[in-house]
Amino acid sequence: MGLLKNYLIRAKQSTVFWGAMASGLRVGGNLLMVPIILYQLPSGEVGLWYIFLSLGLVFNQLDLGFGQSVVRATGYLWGGAKRLQTFGFSSNQKDAPKNVTPNTQELSKLIGTIRSFYLVLGSISFAIISVGISFWIWNKAQETSEPQKVLAAWLIYCLSCSLNLAIGFWGHLLVGINHMKKNEQLFIISLLANYSVSLSGLLLDFGILALALGNLAMSMVYRILAKKYFEQLSNLKSNTKQARFCKATLAILWPNSWRSGVMSLGNYLTLSASPIVCASILTLSETASYGLALQLFRAINQISAIWTRVKIPLYHQLRVQNHINEIKRIFYQRVTLNFLTYVSLSTILIIFGPTMIDLIGGETTLPTVFILSVIGVSYGLETMKGAVANMVLTENKNPFWLVWLLSGVAVLVASIFFSGLYGIVGLPFAMIVVGLVTSYWWSVRELIRSFRGIR
Repeated sequence: MGLLKNYLIRAKQSTVFWGAMASGLRVGGNLLMVPIILYQLPSGEVGLWYIFLSLGLVFNQLDLGFGQSVVRATGYLWGGAKRLQTFGFSSNQKDAPKNVTPNTQELSKLIGTIRSFYLVLGSISFAIISVGISFWIWNKAQETSEPQKVLAAWLIYCLSCSLNLAIGFWGHLLVGINHMKKNEQLFIISLLANYSVSLSGLLLDFGILALALGNLAMSMVYRILAKKYFEQLSNLKSNTKQARFCKATLAILWPNSWRSGVMSLGNYLTLSASPIVCASILTLSETASYGLALQLFRAINQISAIWTRVKIPLYHQLRVQNHINEIKRIFYQRVTLNFLTYVSLSTILIIFGPTMIDLIGGETTLPTVFILSVIGVSYGLETMKGAVANMVLTENKNPFWLVWLLSGVAVLVASIFFSGLYGIVGLPFAMIVVGLVTSYWWSVRELIRSFRGIR
């Protein structure tokens, strides 16, 4: 009993434990929600919801890569960097102590700058996307029985995405000061808010509107709590109130940010644009089936990536302090665990997933085992590519942006071609073929160069 108690205490203090809890809740919640969604919503609305999720990721592209830059910059300053640099970082002496004093003066400039930037960005993005894409959504909604409800759900979903942009930077700051555990705990709370609102709305027969309202609740709860706990854990509440926009700080962040933004666009074209391609070429029913498979593999990716993701803020601080050997040791251990976890969970999904979904009895089903296997391989390769790239990016240099963009465009074109020939399986097949030619080997090359100090 004593050993079990000690284990539970240690687990509760572990970032990986809370990350696993968050991802487990996401997966478990999805497993609970999926049968209800498939039972309550017609196949057309399910397909449109997955289109919403894909289009919503467009908002992430409007971040222009600043999110990653903010996490890195916060980590460097929290690790004691004397100043921010456009590329690279202001390093301390060799083998510097890890208990250095954070640079609160530069942190205040950073907070004031990104707060103003994201407020403007969130407002503009809502105005442009909610109007520009709504006409296309309205046209697709005519295939459903309640197009007005679909349009209302889309506008609410747009509002939640724009709020993520406008005030989501507090989460970046919280992660940047190496409080990933608290970030995961807040994510759990926000997921519970999402599921509570969505489930209640579905049971009240709100349809697709319930899912949009749940997403809005999750956005508001997470962002409000992230601000509260960042100020509390960093002891910078007075600094955040007095922080003002600094043009020089924005100028430092911009060169690496736009490169990260281009890289993110490439990732979007590779991983998230395929449901739109599917809806444009195939039927909404096939889009619903493909979107369901992507949702489940995305959940598996989030679980497996915990091993590498939770250490990124620490890598930033260790970079500043020149502890490169420790970075290598941690990274190799974590990426191995990432790979083994993904393979194990994907195998379970491929073998048992179709049967479990069929037992639900809704209109939407999973693709065949063969198609699921191809999707699993494609997503697994992208998962490993992302883990490697995130490691290299802790140098505050981005050697990936052009390759990622060209690869994403090539995947989009190949997806249109192969899905026209082979149906759903052509979408993941395009990712694998293009990735092998372009981005997969490039990411490994850059990791080797990074660890050898070749730049």
